[in-house]
Amino acid sequence: MTFSEGDRVRNPSQPKWGIGQVIDDSAGDRISVFFLNAGRKKFHVENSLVKVENKPHDTLDILSGLDWNKSRRNVYVIELRSEVFNKGRFSEENPHCSKSCVCLYVGSTGHPPEKRFEQHRKGYKASKYTKGYVKRLLPRLYEHFNPMPDELAYKLEEYLGNFLRGNGYAVWWN
Repeated sequence: MTFSEGDRVRNPSQPKWGIGQVIDDSAGDRISVFFLNAGRKKFHVENSLVKVENKPHDTLDILSGLDWNKSRRNVYVIELRSEVFNKGRFSEENPHCSKSCVCLYVGSTGHPPEKRFEQHRKGYKASKYTKGYVKRLLPRLYEHFNPMPDELAYKLEEYLGNFLRGNGYAVWWN
């Protein structure tokens, strides 16, 4: 099977990765695919990827034409102290949750996530939902996406926030 840049695919052996899009087909027998739930992966074209219908998708639709050589932005996820749930609109934006939900903040940055976490911890350019509420970074939720082009990071911040919210977390992103 041949794949071209822009083709939407799934990997049947990794259903949790979700839908992906071929982002580079220029390496002969290898292609690069960006999966919504797994980030960027490289495959031999003989791999068991399956083409799927190319339906509109807010996040995947921006992938075509991005310059992956200029991937300098990172998304990150911070676990927050549960007290943040009662601050401002946090609980209103998470009506499916109670105080017992794990509270998260999703952001994107041009810095390494660890540096941006320290800035949040110190209150530097920090959201009101992180000032005084940060607990720890959760790399297992984001590191497979990084780094990426700016345009994708902004979209992925929202996608990841909605995905985590849909999985039972209380989440804030800007």
